[in-house]
Amino acid sequence: MAYLLGWKDILRPIRDGYRHLFPSPDTGPTPEERRKQRDLDRLKGFTYFDTFDQLEAWTEANSDPLQRSNTPLLTRADDVDDGPGKANVLLIHDYSGNYHEYESVQGIGVADDMYACEYLQHVDTFIYFSHKLVCVPPPTWSNTVHRNGVRVLGTLLIEPQTEGWGDLLKHTTDNDGFAFPMVKTLVGIATHYGFDGWLVNIENPFPKDTWNPDILEAFLCQLKAQLGESRQLIWYDALTTSNKISYQNALSANNLPFAEACGSILTNYCWTAADAEKSLQLALSRKLLPQNILFGIDVWAQNTSSFTHPRVTYPEYGGGGTNTGVAVAKLAEFGLSAGIFAPAWSFEHFPGHGRDVEHAVWEGCPLTDDVECSCGDCTSRHRPNNLFPILKNARERSAGSENFFYTDFSRAFGMHENEEREFFNGHSMHAQLGTQAILPRPPLPKSGKQTIELSHRLEHAAHRTRLVIEAKKASSGPEQPREEYLPLFKINIAAKKSLCLEITSRNNLPPASDAVVCFYLKTTEAIHFHEIPPSDSTQKSTSSVEFSTPGSRVQGLGMYIRGLPNPAVGETTKILEVLEIRIASKSPANPPPPSYLIRNVRFENRAQRAREHTRLCWDYDDREQMVKDVPYSHITGPFSHFSICVDGVRVGRAYALEHPLNEILVERLAGKEVVVEVVGVSFDGLMRALIPQLSKPIYKLSKPRTQSRPANQLFALRQTRQLSAPTIMASPAKRKAQTHLSLPNSKKSKIVVPEYHLTPSRRDESGEVVWPARKEQIECARKIIRQCAEARKPTVILPDKDADGLSSGAILQHTLTSLGLPPELISVYFPPKGSNVHDESTKKALTARSPSYIFVLDQGSRKTPPIIDSPHTCLVIDHHFAESGFPEGSDYVTAYDCPPVATSALLTYHICLPLDPDLSDQISWLAILGTYGDLGTAIKWEPPFPDMTATLKHHSRAAIGNAVTLVNAPRRSAAYNVEDAWNAVISASDPKSIHTNEKLHETSVEVRRATEHWTHTAPKFSADATIAVLMISSAAQIHPVIATRWANTLRSNKLEIVMCANEGYLPDKINFSCRVAIWAQAREGEDKVDIIKKLESIVAEDKDLRARLGENFARGHKQASGGIVGKQEWEEFKKLMGVGEGAKKTTDVGAKKEKPTQKNILTNYFAKTPKVQGV
Repeated sequence: MAYLLGWKDILRPIRDGYRHLFPSPDTGPTPEERRKQRDLDRLKGFTYFDTFDQLEAWTEANSDPLQRSNTPLLTRADDVDDGPGKANVLLIHDYSGNYHEYESVQGIGVADDMYACEYLQHVDTFIYFSHKLVCVPPPTWSNTVHRNGVRVLGTLLIEPQTEGWGDLLKHTTDNDGFAFPMVKTLVGIATHYGFDGWLVNIENPFPKDTWNPDILEAFLCQLKAQLGESRQLIWYDALTTSNKISYQNALSANNLPFAEACGSILTNYCWTAADAEKSLQLALSRKLLPQNILFGIDVWAQNTSSFTHPRVTYPEYGGGGTNTGVAVAKLAEFGLSAGIFAPAWSFEHFPGHGRDVEHAVWEGCPLTDDVECSCGDCTSRHRPNNLFPILKNARERSAGSENFFYTDFSRAFGMHENEEREFFNGHSMHAQLGTQAILPRPPLPKSGKQTIELSHRLEHAAHRTRLVIEAKKASSGPEQPREEYLPLFKINIAAKKSLCLEITSRNNLPPASDAVVCFYLKTTEAIHFHEIPPSDSTQKSTSSVEFSTPGSRVQGLGMYIRGLPNPAVGETTKILEVLEIRIASKSPANPPPPSYLIRNVRFENRAQRAREHTRLCWDYDDREQMVKDVPYSHITGPFSHFSICVDGVRVGRAYALEHPLNEILVERLAGKEVVVEVVGVSFDGLMRALIPQLSKPIYKLSKPRTQSRPANQLFALRQTRQLSAPTIMASPAKRKAQTHLSLPNSKKSKIVVPEYHLTPSRRDESGEVVWPARKEQIECARKIIRQCAEARKPTVILPDKDADGLSSGAILQHTLTSLGLPPELISVYFPPKGSNVHDESTKKALTARSPSYIFVLDQGSRKTPPIIDSPHTCLVIDHHFAESGFPEGSDYVTAYDCPPVATSALLTYHICLPLDPDLSDQISWLAILGTYGDLGTAIKWEPPFPDMTATLKHHSRAAIGNAVTLVNAPRRSAAYNVEDAWNAVISASDPKSIHTNEKLHETSVEVRRATEHWTHTAPKFSADATIAVLMISSAAQIHPVIATRWANTLRSNKLEIVMCANEGYLPDKINFSCRVAIWAQAREGEDKVDIIKKLESIVAEDKDLRARLGENFARGHKQASGGIVGKQEWEEFKKLMGVGEGAKKTTDVGAKKEKPTQKNILTNYFAKTPKVQGV
């Protein structure tokens, strides 16, 4: 078969089931040639390992600063889920074997664009793939994708020709299990070079006599654990548990153990829709999230092939290539993710037309007739699919971070001055892959015929890229003033009290033009405009955007243009040029002097085996450790990059504290005095460091020699220029004019749910905030806890069985034991399934234990007789609604009437921490665990809530969130093994300890299966449409989960409450849970939804029914309530609500049916906010 293979096909990596057709390469560079090439690649910033000997010999000291990525992953803000029909996208980048010159840290001259991926806001993960044993992403790629919020992974690849692959699983065994040295090496490499995990692709079976799938699984588990929660590990679908290379093209029993160990799997490419559906069902039944099941899509499958068995990907005929989006759409239907292999196909297969074909694949753009390829029939074989481009079904992420947004529109390829062409092999363009900025989204298609087409493009100038906004007259039409909108970026920035919008741009329209050109900032409360007046030159202008609604967020940035001139049909008008956009919480209109100084600038001559060369090196005076809300690099500190200029020549950007100089430049400047500028630029685009001005030159630049000079003989430099911030332009007159701009009134107001911690607090007579409970109650509680510890008498703790109750119980027990109460005197009691602490059965069980102290935590409160009849001290710690009071004779502390209402765990933490401050590390994460359990992981730890920053640095939000899911599972299960959850929480030293509990995992799977089975139950509505009711029958306590899901899904102005009723949880009983619907959550004052009050009002006139419903009806919180009632009473109650008895709609038989008009058009998109403000 070898004679059929072109060189590009030989370099194709992961095969679609036909690796046996491809010979193992037995020719190629000698070991010495490979070593020399590796040394040369080292200077380009490339790191890879061909053999296990190289891998085992690696240490951090062996690396070059040029090989490391300095840009931390710019974490995207959590976006609101945009619903079904969108898939996460992973790119597996293999471009002719990779490690190309244009990916080097040194900018090289290029004749044409190469692959750089300008759709990174639609990408979640980027894998750099090459035929190396271990492939480390070049820092240029890592820096660019991290800047765009995308994770980047390296590759561990074992192929048939790989030697010594058995070393991968070398291990030792001790009491803690297996220890794999290679795990430590792989984790160290990822950490040191600054990337986010690994794709593990094993394409060669292990020796039969040593094969043990459990050892490989243990290796993967250990690798994932040591990589940590922030990094990713993906298994490729090749090796099976039977030690065979057998591509499953799905998640199956043959690869499931390895997929579970990694947490993710990338399948092979020959899958079908049936394979995807089966994989989804298997994932749901196990520990794998559907979005972590990635199905491979081979872009090359659309090419012609000489093979008897050609390459195939979904769909079977014509898949891949320009139909890649068809497979993405199918995966989006199932909620699975897409793994697109070889996205650089457009550049590799269509020389000279790479970007055009890339636009066709991602956006569905048409191709010109001059596009040709080696298939011979490009027009028919690679026809653009404008119905299913990738972008249609790829999930779009927000650009920028939670705290700021910045772009200078830099592309991966830039222009330079003509006199600088000699440094770039005579080319007018150079590669600068690592500088690629956040780029604007492609223009959204508009429905209907457009008279004026507004568009944008990127335009190169020397050392700059501009965003150009243009308007084209597409057809004849009226000349009245028109309004046009052009979205540029989807953004999700937390709006604090004010934000600063700073724009460097030029309005190219004539000064006499009546057209209004504005940037608009779309927020959750308004649309803010920033006008750009006509100008002869580029101007920098700023505007301050004030926010009055707590919890407001910036959602989008774009262009608004009104009153364009009416050119001839087909004529294009260049409206605006944009150089930079910055959105930040502080105004840089009058920035302070740079906080840092560049110092110890020097030239160093380096002599390495590969090449002698000269580097410019420097340090910086680190007066400040971090800039608030701006990322901090472990390599370059507060700086994103350093702009370098040597003797008037712009060398480029450096992403380390040193940079190799162009050999031709060194040759030209040898023996001359040189002027050097090094400017440190932070991640938000602000200049924060300069070289202090020196009075005179001291040394001259010389050619590199064999030996580098000692530090005290390195070259010093004189500095004669200093950069200054451009003048800020902002016309008060123009700002005033902007306030008159308006948009159409909204038909439906945007619902904004305030941040929980901003709920108005109770204050005492002096105006001091009363939180989390009244002071006298808190002091009483502390007194009782101290007395209990000192008394050393039998004590019973009754925590609720959810994450909040268990955490509060654990906090209390840890406190009591630290104060001296022997653990053997403490017992914990959980009422059986269907019972509560106020039942007679609980009273009997507690009486048998003869406790002197009883602590009731998070159980809900009501006025009842004493918990037990014998003498005792009882303390209730709770946060639920307690209209009727508390158990007779008990003391209590409640958070309910001190908003924002703290969870029971947080309240217990507040009570206990002052009793023994040394417990902070042990109980702080438990307080977060309980809080996340009740309030979710999005809660902000801002006043009055305690500052948990230090704790969250040690325990990630994701780790605690996962622990919540596991801890909550037993109380929802049919078996109701709440003791398992308690044992896990009380013995855990951190959230990860809970995550290793197999019992909890098994229970979680059971609950997840039940939830998925019943979650699609169709709701019925009350007669007044204010209540949605879902009926299920499950032995698991999943009704609260389903109620919450539907409350966040159903959309209706009338809907107030979502209720899930479970007739299978307890015999002859209906257990129901209620949640406030999302569209009603923002109501305030008299309109605020009170579930308990609403339910009581329904039965208020039926006294007999209310009496029979009992005390377990409408319990809990006003916005999260529920109850347990008899089946007969439930049917009567349901009838009172009028469930399913809504009035039927009548229509006039003779009336003509009107065709509905489309309402989700672009102009209406911007009319969904209740008000408009000018800036």
